[in-house]
Amino acid sequence: MTDMDDCRNRLSVLDIISKFEKNRPDLPNKPEKLTQENADMENTQSQKYLDLTDFGPVGGAKSQWRGLQTFRRKATSTRLSLALIPLTEVEGEDQEGEGEKMKKQETNREKLYKIASELLETEKAYVKRLQLLDQGFFFTLLQEARLGSFPEDVVRQIFSNISCIHQFHGGFLLPELQRRMAEWDENPRIGDVLQKVAPFLKMYGEYVKAFDRAMELINTWREKSPRFEELVLQLQKQEASANLTLQHHMLEPVQRIPRYEMLLKDYLKKLPENSADRPDAQKALDIIFEAAKHSNAAIADMVTYSCLW
Repeated sequence: MTDMDDCRNRLSVLDIISKFEKNRPDLPNKPEKLTQENADMENTQSQKYLDLTDFGPVGGAKSQWRGLQTFRRKATSTRLSLALIPLTEVEGEDQEGEGEKMKKQETNREKLYKIASELLETEKAYVKRLQLLDQGFFFTLLQEARLGSFPEDVVRQIFSNISCIHQFHGGFLLPELQRRMAEWDENPRIGDVLQKVAPFLKMYGEYVKAFDRAMELINTWREKSPRFEELVLQLQKQEASANLTLQHHMLEPVQRIPRYEMLLKDYLKKLPENSADRPDAQKALDIIFEAAKHSNAAIADMVTYSCLW
């Protein structure tokens, strides 16, 4: 008997499956006799599996049985996965995309509100500093100068147009920002407010140009006039002064313009391209940018005087 004859006498995969299923109590018994057509088909399939297993790379009927069971499990799992995709993954991806889009829009609106709120809060603090410079230092030293303790012209040169800056911010810009933030839910924008007031910021040019000379005069007259020195020290010790020197307070207006520029740039980054506030905000930034050039130069010069503060 040849190897081929011996191999053909072995049970085929279909014979093994048939015997296994026939002994299972949960399956109905199959008829013992097959029609001639079914018998021919079974012989053909038996020969096919025999060729693919006993003489193929798999290595036998036992291996083919395990492969067939694996195939059945994978096929069932694939059908279940395909059936679930339209109801879960596809709809879930759509919902997730919409959710992320809404979340991004909401976050953007919150960022714009935060920038506007920061502008308002810093403006409140800035107006308090201006009041200290105008009604505190400037007024007190001017009154003493009129008594003849030191020249009045010196005091006016030191404080330049600080009174005009104080009146502008305290009487106009701050109230405008407060009104806008009070109606933010109905009208969420600040570009139009800043665009309207930006031309007035040109008044800072006079103050910034006089800043270097003001620092020199303060140091000179603190040395020349004991009364000048005494009044400055008294004002610096007040609670409103927060233990800062006159020179530090006078630097505040110089720093304020670059602060507007920074906040407005951040505001424009978060502002949607199609926002109605974008044209006004961009115009305001262009004007403030020009005004900030002088302030930035003065801030760079402050290193020269910092050792004298």
